Formats: sequence, C-alpha cells, structure tokens
Amino acid sequence: MRIIIISDIKGECESVIPYGLHLAKSLESEVDIVHIIDPRSLHGVQSAYSDSQTVSPGNKLSCEEIIEREKKSAEIELDKLLSSEASRLNYPLKIKTNIVEGNIEKIIGQRIKSAKQSILIMSSVPDNFVFSSRNEILDIVYRLDTLSLLVSPGYKYKELKKVALLSIPKFKKINKIKERFKFLKHFNPVISIVHFLKNKNNVKRKIKNGTLE
Repeated sequence: MRIIIISDIKGECESVIPYGLHLAKSLESEVDIVHIIDPRSLHGVQSAYSDSQTVSPGNKLSCEEIIEREKKSAEIELDKLLSSEASRLNYPLKIKTNIVEGNIEKIIGQRIKSAKQSILIMSSVPDNFVFSSRNEILDIVYRLDTLSLLVSPGYKYKELKKVALLSIPKFKKINKIKERFKFLKHFNPVISIVHFLKNKNNVKRKIKNGTLE
C-alpha cells in the first residue's frame, strides 16, 4: 500500500499532509508526497526586485528561473513541515518527496499506476496553486477512477471506526468497491451503505438474497 499525498503547502489553508502521514503510520504504508508545479500558473511572474518603486526596476525572471525558484521554495517548506511532523509521529515512515513540473492529472496518474495499491490524499479545498476550484478537484478524481480521500484542511487524524458509503452506482460493481475499500479491514469499522433508488423493495430483495454480502 502506498499513500500518495498531493502537496498543498502553497495554499492559504492548513496542510492535509499531516493527516496523510498519520494514515500511513496506521496502515504501515510508504508515503509519496507529490508537489506539482504547473508552468502555466507561473507565466510572467516577476522577481521581487521588479516590484520596487525605484526608477530602475529589476528584470523579469525567465520561465526556467521561476520554476527553479518554486522548486527550491517548495523543497524548503516540505522539509520544514516533515521535520516538525517527524517528532509527532514517532514512527519511521518511509517518505519520498517529489517536486515535479507538468500536467497535474498526468503526474498523479503516473504515480497511481506505479503502485500496486494506493490511496490518494488531497485537500478538499482548492489551494489556487495546484487546483483553482472544487469542481476541478472532483473532476480529476472522477477521471482518475482511484481510491481518493478528500480531507478538510487542518482535520485531525482519527482512525476510521465509522464509515458511510453514500452511493453504490450499480450492484454489479460491488466487488470492485469491496476491493477498493479493503484497507478498511485494518480499522474494523462499522460501515453504513446509503443508496438512493426509486424501487426500495428491489434493494430489500437483493439484501435478503445475499447479493450485497
């Protein structure tokens, strides 16, 4: 099992990285933290010197220089965050950090494919750096079609003892759903399944016949 965490350290909200680290500790999983830099969001950014009110403003940074600056800044921030969390975890997690440039969906997809089994951890709130809207987050999660946990910023980790599955698209996909949520066995939770259908009697018959077992 690999926990893939999409870095949100550039956002204004509290990071969800600590949540992912604690989940990895509970599952005894390795961690892959991915900080994504989309060059399009950095186009035309100027250096701090060019923001001065002097008569001779500084020069614009080149695209390559801007990206390199962002990579170094992200590396420093990630190191600082991970150092502070290490003492809280008190557990030797295997953590790999990746600061990469490119298309968000493609990068995440590559990380998922490289792992036999993974859980994708993302903030539920757009950071306006990687994601600009909640719809963008949901669209990417939908297209990736993988097990994803959208975590509220600053949410404190708790073991998953009560789980609600809000919808099952089709009963024939129940085995696929079971496979995806197999990791929950570690927590031995109470799982409630809520599904909305017009013909509730049909659902009752399926449950009685053991289709949902």
